[in-house]
Amino acid sequence: MLLISPALAYSQEYSVNPYSIFGVGDVNMTDGGRLAGMGGSGISLRNGRVLNTLNPAALSALDSTTFIFDVSGSGKGSRFTSGSVVQTNFNANFTKIALGWRMTPKWVVGAFVQPYSTVSYKVKTTSDMGGGYTTTTTYIGNGGLNRFCITNSFNLTKSLSAGFNTTFIFGGIERSSEQVYLVKENSRTSKITFDFGLQYHKPIGAYELGFGLVGGYRNVLTWKNTRQVYDNSYSLVEEYNKYSTQITIPEYYGGGIALSKGSSFMASLDYRFQRWSLTTDHTYGMTFVDTHKLLGGVAFIPNEQHATSYFGIIQYQAGFSVGNSYLNINEHKTTDYELFFGGSFPFRGGTLMNVALSYGKKGSNSFELIREDYVRATFTFSILERWFIKRLYD
Repeated sequence: MLLISPALAYSQEYSVNPYSIFGVGDVNMTDGGRLAGMGGSGISLRNGRVLNTLNPAALSALDSTTFIFDVSGSGKGSRFTSGSVVQTNFNANFTKIALGWRMTPKWVVGAFVQPYSTVSYKVKTTSDMGGGYTTTTTYIGNGGLNRFCITNSFNLTKSLSAGFNTTFIFGGIERSSEQVYLVKENSRTSKITFDFGLQYHKPIGAYELGFGLVGGYRNVLTWKNTRQVYDNSYSLVEEYNKYSTQITIPEYYGGGIALSKGSSFMASLDYRFQRWSLTTDHTYGMTFVDTHKLLGGVAFIPNEQHATSYFGIIQYQAGFSVGNSYLNINEHKTTDYELFFGGSFPFRGGTLMNVALSYGKKGSNSFELIREDYVRATFTFSILERWFIKRLYD
């Protein structure tokens, strides 16, 4: 984890998005791991063999003799449409590294690192200067924020669990704009934040009904910036060092309900809210809007105990997500959606490979906006090791 974390900090071009020019970029609030095929839902899901990082209380369900290590990566092919202009792009990168283990009968510890937001764009605009003259400005940006979380999860009672994440948000964004002069800006920030979760679960016959709640505080990120101005021969004209700007990461809340029967059947439905209307991008003079997101999914194994073929022990997954962006471009808000299909393929010894495929849409091709249609593939390797088991034979 320590070796790969620096690579995550400087390898953020996973999700190209022209709208990532605003705010902190394209924000990621999904799991991106074993639950990716279920639409990223799972605030209320509990499973002893799943590293569910959507709710810190969920880790308290981990098996006492199992150590789990997850590595996830994702590739995304996009098609951008603006009027009659069409462009395509493909990017891939690591999306999450996570681990978890039980420390005591009532205390589980976990850790994970994943991107929080992605900035990756190259936009050219043409302005009419009058008299038949035009000028072209090119905007380029890359980078983003990562989050490294230490999770503490506790079983308070037989049916109630709680947990909290201690999160270190860090990263940087490099932006440039070129017209007559080239202006380069480099921004770095870091912050420690906290968020919390609760889960209540109750047996209903052979199934388990679960409810979950999550929430996080509002935090202000302070950026340390440097800026250089170059002339058309790329000679340094002016330099500004170590000036500060701030942007607010708003509080968020979420809730979910789930019905499960071990790994053979899982169904969940989540709702997430984040109060972005309290945040302003002072660089572009833009205010944002609150976001609402609904996520749902289902997973099942056809014949886990008495399978006659390998296809009978595969966990099949499907899900969806629908919500709005926190951007309000030209007084127009857009609805984003994504549809998911996936499967979890077991190997000998308990290790799993999870594959999720999805199709999604962001933005709009109306009102002089940009629409993104994309196909995403997410791969997760879950390595399960059995610890602390007494030998029956020597």
